[in-house]
Amino acid sequence: MEWGPRLTPDAFLDGVGTMPVNPLISAAIGALLNAGPSARTLIGGWHADERGFPVYRHFGKRAGEVRVTVAGDEPTDAWAALDGAGPLSLDVLLSVLAQLCDPRTRGRTKYPMVRPAEVGASRIIRNKKMVRWGADRVELMDRIGEEIGRLQALRFDLVRFPAWDPAFGRWNSTGISVEGLKLFDVMEAFSPPAAANPDRPRDRVWLIRLGQWAQWWLNTQGKVWTGPLPKALIELDHRRNRGIEVLAKRIATSSFLLWCAVRSRAAIERRVESLIEDIGELPAPSGRTAHWAGRLRDRFDEALMLLKEQGLVDDVVWPARFEPGGCDRNKGWVEAWLASKVVLVRPARYFGAFDEEAAAPSRRRHGPLARARKAAAREVPDDLRQIRLRHGLSQAALADALGISPSYLSQVETGRIAASERLSGNASAYFAKIEATAAS
Repeated sequence: MEWGPRLTPDAFLDGVGTMPVNPLISAAIGALLNAGPSARTLIGGWHADERGFPVYRHFGKRAGEVRVTVAGDEPTDAWAALDGAGPLSLDVLLSVLAQLCDPRTRGRTKYPMVRPAEVGASRIIRNKKMVRWGADRVELMDRIGEEIGRLQALRFDLVRFPAWDPAFGRWNSTGISVEGLKLFDVMEAFSPPAAANPDRPRDRVWLIRLGQWAQWWLNTQGKVWTGPLPKALIELDHRRNRGIEVLAKRIATSSFLLWCAVRSRAAIERRVESLIEDIGELPAPSGRTAHWAGRLRDRFDEALMLLKEQGLVDDVVWPARFEPGGCDRNKGWVEAWLASKVVLVRPARYFGAFDEEAAAPSRRRHGPLARARKAAAREVPDDLRQIRLRHGLSQAALADALGISPSYLSQVETGRIAASERLSGNASAYFAKIEATAAS
């Protein structure tokens, strides 16, 4: 294995780094969110294949599948490795990805990272804003080493997944199928003790580079993007006795880091049942206790409020009747709560700069007139969509109130067409009327 020169970029600039955003990384994150001791009892989680080995299935938005397995000689060994996974596993994955993606590239495309990055346990501890000394530090570094080994044990099979195929120099719409991909190639390196402090525990350091999947999802022809990774997300506590922070970390990871989530606009609307299934909190009916829903709802609300306090969410629009502290616990409330939708407004502090830089190349490829039209179209859509979501209105309801079709409203909100003066005036008057009614 030829490693070449080391690359050690500053992983976080102004509190935000970058990470690859593609189906394989989404499958890895989803697999970790559904791992742990309860992995076999979750809806949409891991299950046993015909040989008894654990399998997690991630489906593409339009086509294709990524199957995640765990390397091991026996099913019991593979399940044991999976049972030991937890929030620290996710933190280590995100920290490593941040080291492998230079944050200065922001949202631009890039060639595969063929050079390894030097990833040290001390750097991961520093990213998590933790302070450990002596034996505690050694123990934590050893745990990080175990997590890197756990991530190395994950295997990914692409099943007819559409992607840019460098072998043919074109987009392969029928899909690529390949087995046994790994997240990283890893080699542990020697780290001598610091001369200034020879008694300090020696750091554990690994040379890590991206696996072979990078040839499909990190190349200029495939036009694949890196997405923002807030450092504040990694800093949330990973210990199981800090359940609210762990749950908040899972919600933010699922909502903002998974495939296509970073391409959404200011707000993300999530069905509660779908969200808690994605983050590994929805047990099968046979595993639900009498009070599981009430306890989960209380923790869910606290986690969302924590995300808002930490600046990882700019705003939260709770579904009607299910606001924090709401007393709706009448018969049938569980089904109604699971079917309701919550709106999360992305933090502009982390995602705004990436959206602007990702859009910059497309603006440069067009003339001044086209740029002016797109700029005018973007001014209203962002405001209109955010205001609509804050009032809890669907596109169909607002379109009916304004006397336009839902498809036309959708095109205005997504910036495909500019809003007319008449539409802008009608929308402003309608929202002003709603606010006046609410105030009275």
